[in-house]
Amino acid sequence: MKVCFLILCLNLSACFCAKTVADFSFITWNTEGGRWNAAKQYFLTANVDLMAIQAAGELPHEPSSDGQAVFKAVPEADSVPTLFLGATTAKPAFIIEQYLWNLTDNDQIHLYYYANPNALPKRVHHSRASRAGHHNLAILSRHKAHKLFALAADDGAQTEPSVHAVRRPLMAMRIESALFLNFHADDDEATAVIEQVTNVTAAHYPTLTWALTGDFNRTPADLAEGAAKLNAPPNNTFRRIVAAGVATRVPRPWDKKNRSAPSKRKYRKHRRNHQHRQPVIPRPLLEANNQTHLLTAAAPLAAVERRNRAVDTKYRRHLRAAASRRPTRKNRKAAAFREVDYAVLGGPATSRHIVKAVSVELLKNYFANAHIRRYPRNSSHHLPLIFNKQL
Repeated sequence: MKVCFLILCLNLSACFCAKTVADFSFITWNTEGGRWNAAKQYFLTANVDLMAIQAAGELPHEPSSDGQAVFKAVPEADSVPTLFLGATTAKPAFIIEQYLWNLTDNDQIHLYYYANPNALPKRVHHSRASRAGHHNLAILSRHKAHKLFALAADDGAQTEPSVHAVRRPLMAMRIESALFLNFHADDDEATAVIEQVTNVTAAHYPTLTWALTGDFNRTPADLAEGAAKLNAPPNNTFRRIVAAGVATRVPRPWDKKNRSAPSKRKYRKHRRNHQHRQPVIPRPLLEANNQTHLLTAAAPLAAVERRNRAVDTKYRRHLRAAASRRPTRKNRKAAAFREVDYAVLGGPATSRHIVKAVSVELLKNYFANAHIRRYPRNSSHHLPLIFNKQL
């Protein structure tokens, strides 16, 4: 009886002492194409538990030292279970690769990496490196994940027509009673992601606390106003346009030929002959639904939500005031920061709330005292943001 009583006490103590999101310090950062050396430097300097990376690019390539691999794969890396965000059809399992990364001789961390197979490489812009893998995700963690899973993107089947579809999957990991979700939102889908993550966690993990971190591409003010909603067009909009005798596309000379693209000579001739024959949408239809966009005859008309890039002017004014008066390189980088990276926390008996980033002034002073010489090269608007840590 005594032995059983002691074991019961130990089990109860383990249950009550499980860590929540508040017990972990973590960083979120859109690296815009990798920058693994800078990510490693920030991770070591800030001494945090986790680091969520968006736009992770390709995996880091590091040489071996003293015959020991600095970066090696974990043998049990495999597909992970998938929870669907409103999807009605089955999807293949997601592959989250697991690695061990020796940052220093005495510091080894876990790297969880997800390569989005549907993400296409973008063009090289000016002096930036190739942005292939711009939608890949990664999580650096000092703790091994108890469970990995992915939240699949919506397949377009929506229970409410006014809710925007989710097009990019999420990567998630569980450590004890804490659930960390990492995602890179597409335009105007952040509100839908937050709502659906709340529903999924409440249904499958009601006792866990969770933190949704990443690049929301949306200011908290827009989230509070519910600006991610859209108004669906009337069902007969496409029929009305066709009945009005309006062409939905200009005929091109290569449409009925087995050619992927025309020659330059034929393309110039086509532009010259059809430059004044663009289709015109009747004014009554525009007045009926100003959000309707004319696509092609093969695709129906769709209501595409206007890309809302509005920035909270009050917060931008605060950023300008927080930056130092001396126009140094670091201050210019700090002033260019946009508040689109933050965290949304939730859990049992906790109202969902948005945790804004630490102020630019604190962040700048912290990394200056940590002897980080400069921000990463070619970083445009994103800085690593720290949560649950005393600076």
